[in-house]
Amino acid sequence: MSDNQAARLMTIDAARTMDGGGEARVQIALIKFWGARMLHNGPDEVHRMTVARRLLKDPVGNAPW
Repeated sequence: MSDNQAARLMTIDAARTMDGGGEARVQIALIKFWGARMLHNGPDEVHRMTVARRLLKDPVGNAPW
C-alpha cells in the first residue's frame, strides 16, 4: 500500500511542477523508475502472502521437516 501512495505523491509533485510552468523531467523519470520497481516486486509480495496464508491454515506440527 505504501508503494501505491508513494507513486501517487510523486505524480502529484510532477503535476504541480508542470502546472507551475516548469519541466518535470526528473519527477517523471522517478515515477517511471518507481513503477518498474513496483511491477518487479509485485509477484514476490503475492507469493509471500500466499505462503503465509498456507502456513496459517496448516498447523506447524504437520510440516514435513
